[in-house]
Amino acid sequence: MVPPMTQPFCGSARGHVASDGVDVVRRRRRVAPGCGRNLVLWLCVPAMALAGCASAPEPTDALRSTTTPTATVAPTPSAQAEPGPTPTDVEAGPGTFVIVAAESSARFFIGERLGNSPNRVVGVSRSVSGTVDVNPANAAQAKIGPIRIDAGSFVTDDELRDSTLRAFILQADRYPEIVFNPTTITGLPPAAEVGDKLAFEVTGDLTIRDRTRPIDFVVTLEVQSADRLLGRAEATILRTDFGLTIPEVPGVAEVDAEVGLRFAFVAERLP
Repeated sequence: MVPPMTQPFCGSARGHVASDGVDVVRRRRRVAPGCGRNLVLWLCVPAMALAGCASAPEPTDALRSTTTPTATVAPTPSAQAEPGPTPTDVEAGPGTFVIVAAESSARFFIGERLGNSPNRVVGVSRSVSGTVDVNPANAAQAKIGPIRIDAGSFVTDDELRDSTLRAFILQADRYPEIVFNPTTITGLPPAAEVGDKLAFEVTGDLTIRDRTRPIDFVVTLEVQSADRLLGRAEATILRTDFGLTIPEVPGVAEVDAEVGLRFAFVAERLP
């Protein structure tokens, strides 16, 4: 927080002319008419402001005056504002970060064989939600809330596969959400700062349909700012652990038992 600007200091000094008190004998001669008085202009602090000015009569041959030195006015020190919080103070504060669905996604990867040709199927969902509670000054104590994915929102490159996935494999009508509930985070440093890239593991319970199994995600996280986190988590599961059977489809000779999971996310701090 930038300290408030103080008002500029403007000072002024006035000069004056004083007589030295000495009597002077006037010569007996006529003073030429038309002698007047001129104004003497004093400029004060031209770089800051126009200050007050003084005028005095200009001495003649018959009357000479002595000018006393002009007093110097020392500037008054400006008041010092109380310092505001530094960026480090702001970054160190605890906060809750919410997953931004528009910038996040959940993916699965599974291999199949179509005839004699291998094929990799990728399913994508952008209906993801969850929170992360973290204090950068005590990063090791971060907590991740349940991560939820809309089971009926996955799409692949084939509409027939999509309808089979939703209706028969994931049974999204009966089990609308896939939920990952983190229980342990290991490998986080004691503290984190903006620009840091962290690598750690998150262990938790993954629920697909009516089955729950423990799973480990390997996570990489970048602290983009005090208010924004960018991360990716990856894991591998066996579809048989969750009862995910693949209906027989003409032309599909084989489907892999392993399923790769990837969760890419952006999380932003709540105001």
